[in-house]
Amino acid sequence: MEGVVVSVKKDGSTVSISVVTDGMGRYSFPAAKLEPGHYALKIRAIGYDLDGANAADVKAGATATADVELSPTKNLAEQLTNLMPDPSLATLAKLCAKSSGRTTPWRRS
Repeated sequence: MEGVVVSVKKDGSTVSISVVTDGMGRYSFPAAKLEPGHYALKIRAIGYDLDGANAADVKAGATATADVELSPTKNLAEQLTNLMPDPSLATLAKLCAKSSGRTTPWRRS
């Protein structure tokens, strides 16, 4: 499946590295970005969950392989609301007015 974001994070690290699958569903990480070690594997594809390998071990001088399998999600709403909530229009208007020096409220046209 094309367009799936595949991310890895090395155990003990705070940094994730992400790539996107190609038209054939393949992905690869630049070798220079992954040190040897154990990596947790995650995916982001709206409507799907990771079903299968959720970790991979990278060894020096060797190619690591992790076949990612996707299954239809059972909770689509959770995927769609996993974002930071938008501020209300009133709050947004106050912030914009404050930063622009306006004293009159913003109005929708």
